Amino acid sequence: GPPKTMAKLLAVLCLACCLAAGGSSNEGRVGRGGGGGRPGEDSASAAGDMDGFLGGLSREDRLKDPLVQRIKVSREDEEQCSRDMDCDDWCKERSREGCICRCKGFLEDAVYGCKAENMVCQEPPYPFWGGSFNMTAKTFKSKCKKHPIMLVAFTARSCRHCVDFEPAYKWATPQLDELGIPLARVDVDVEKDFSRDMGISTMPAVKVVENCKDKGLYKGYHSPSAFVSYANKLLANTVTTLTSVEEVQDFSIKHNVSVISFFSKADGYEDEEEEFREAAESLRFSNNVYFATVKAKAISSHFEGEKWFKKAPAIVVFRNFDLHDRDLDSVVVTELADMSVQEWISKRTVRLVDEVTGTNFAYYESLRIPMLLLFVNKTADNSAVLKDFKAVARFYQGKVSFGYLDGRLHATRKIALGLTDDLLPAMAFNTLTGALYPFPSWKKLDQRNIKEHVEGFLTGRLQPSQASATDEEVLLQQCVYVRL
Repeated sequence: GPPKTMAKLLAVLCLACCLAAGGSSNEGRVGRGGGGGRPGEDSASAAGDMDGFLGGLSREDRLKDPLVQRIKVSREDEEQCSRDMDCDDWCKERSREGCICRCKGFLEDAVYGCKAENMVCQEPPYPFWGGSFNMTAKTFKSKCKKHPIMLVAFTARSCRHCVDFEPAYKWATPQLDELGIPLARVDVDVEKDFSRDMGISTMPAVKVVENCKDKGLYKGYHSPSAFVSYANKLLANTVTTLTSVEEVQDFSIKHNVSVISFFSKADGYEDEEEEFREAAESLRFSNNVYFATVKAKAISSHFEGEKWFKKAPAIVVFRNFDLHDRDLDSVVVTELADMSVQEWISKRTVRLVDEVTGTNFAYYESLRIPMLLLFVNKTADNSAVLKDFKAVARFYQGKVSFGYLDGRLHATRKIALGLTDDLLPAMAFNTLTGALYPFPSWKKLDQRNIKEHVEGFLTGRLQPSQASATDEEVLLQQCVYVRL
């Protein structure tokens, strides 16, 4: 088998692919997740819903694209499939090479995934047809010197899921070029060493490069509107000064995460204000965290009266991921004793509970903390269990990450984590050790029992239902249904 460290890396890559592929080869590909709130994409860019993803182009215009036409299969020529090998005969009969089994087209199916009956045999979509230019390790220096800020998309011809994002790269490119922030492309199959040096562990991945320095992974949606919104954020002031009550109110709801400081010029809190600006600068490359400051004492007094905070100098964080689920946290800056302003803000700029997708799994993996997964029936009302799940997530923030999945679409992932019956909702910890910690199906999934399960896991009182597997066994468990 592969060396231990390589097996762990492959396990991480495969889990991301499993999520991207919808959990199993016969249940379709999830693509970018979809659903309420469109996690990971700033609310301003997500407001247009499908029109935002289309990048301003009509569905008819997109369908006319010759590269979309290339993979189109007529209705009478369609052949349903569940695996690539199911397409061997279909491919030979049409004198084509390397046919694959995937969702039809790039449009709504590519965004929201598709059911098994919509998986058909087709020619592989042509990779690398979006972006400003291709880039290699040899051309990196010259390109980054010419372009002070770049977005760099790392994909590979061998990554079947990556091709579903090609339309987004293509249709975002003209707008990004206009803003002076090009979208460079790197073929990971060819540039293995360069990709490894850039810290690429999942695909597709987009890195931000400023003045030839890697500024981290872009964690937003791979859609034209999200890319353009992010580029505009990079070009704007890191901290916006708000000068009226209306401006403050608008800013507080405009973004996924709105962070507002209230510092009066006359109060002499220069050090605290500087620390706030340093925190904003450290999160400048976040895709959905925006910073603003209020200096006028009259405006601060207004929002103190509105109970946004206890007293100035204060920092308020609004999380606006869902229309009906708005969180507010505030702190008096001078009362922060056990952590810095930056630490306090950072811990409150992530969604407490999010739908886990192939796009945002890289973020969860980067946390390096246990992940508790809740599998739900998305056609049912999950508000009660999600409310309890979120309450526990708030209590263990920073110790455990909490996410939910479509239990029917990700049935294979559910079974792999030890949840072998058909009951939904269901819950289990996801670990790379191979140990299984499923929540007992006979217990009620409420706040008290969820908290008990998490506490037992963290303290070691909760025993795994099987011994830890080897790295190779973990890799096999996670990749058995994935077409790499």
